[in-house]
Amino acid sequence: MMPKIKIFIFAGVLMLIVFSAGCIFKSVKNENVENASAPSGGDVKVNLESFKKLARGAVCADKKNELFLIDGRLVFWTTQGNCNDSSYSSVLFEGNVDNEVCSYGDSIAGPMETCDDEYKELFQRILSNLDASDLGLGDEHKVEAIPL
Repeated sequence: MMPKIKIFIFAGVLMLIVFSAGCIFKSVKNENVENASAPSGGDVKVNLESFKKLARGAVCADKKNELFLIDGRLVFWTTQGNCNDSSYSSVLFEGNVDNEVCSYGDSIAGPMETCDDEYKELFQRILSNLDASDLGLGDEHKVEAIPL
């Protein structure tokens, strides 16, 4: 095989592994998410430095690389860049970088989404309002941009 093809195949396999993480993929559907709310998770402590470190190490984030703290316990991370593959991604975490509850992004297999049932409406609402400073969550939620 030619070296470029090997790299392309490796990148595709890597993305499938990252996005799979034991979850089932499905296409993003536009759903009615007017009444989306964040599931209550009690006292969750968020270490923002670990999220900042994750974001600073992002690949393909030359157009957008943003972090948001939601209700003091959820972190939303969105990236976008000029790449042939994996050119955008959005991830919702609860509490720490190891607790990914939803993700949506570009992959070699096309757009992929995975989301815990309890967060689906909230995540869809955020994805539909990426350019809004409150991510479309309104007064029901406290949304803070996290400087990198």
